[in-house]
Amino acid sequence: MNTDIELSCTICGSQQTSPVCMHPDFGVHQFHCNNCDQLQSVPPSEQFLGWYYAQTYREDRKENLTPSYRTYMQERARFQTEYIHRIAQNYGLAVNPARVLEIGPGCGALISLFDAEKTAIEPDENFAQGLRDSHADIDIITWDELAAMNDPAQAFDLVLMSHVLEHLPDPV
Repeated sequence: MNTDIELSCTICGSQQTSPVCMHPDFGVHQFHCNNCDQLQSVPPSEQFLGWYYAQTYREDRKENLTPSYRTYMQERARFQTEYIHRIAQNYGLAVNPARVLEIGPGCGALISLFDAEKTAIEPDENFAQGLRDSHADIDIITWDELAAMNDPAQAFDLVLMSHVLEHLPDPV
């Protein structure tokens, strides 16, 4: 990964950042702000994303994930898990959750690292089926099924949503 690039934190403006990894398919730099402890990405151009989502995104993520992409996802998931545990400890929260929900789990790399009851919401049926086929221990549900859960005993100890907002047309 090119570590010569200067990345400024979009939260606090600090240039005291450390590279985490880079997406192998289109060079998205992911970095950690050493000042405010946030993880961030420097996204590709809007023009590139428009082309990528329209032309190749779903095909790239179906069944034939490249070895470099699998390695990237596993490396990113390990870093994210360490980060989640550190933040939880800093705030006195449960470090080993019993029930985990991930919204937009992608290939399941992050949620699979938790030793917990795992539930995921994946709106794309092709991705959902791929997760069912490769991760039998993850319960894949719909938004409607989540909305129907109104028993406090069904609450989640940890909710994950990693690299989801950039897929939404208007996340704010």
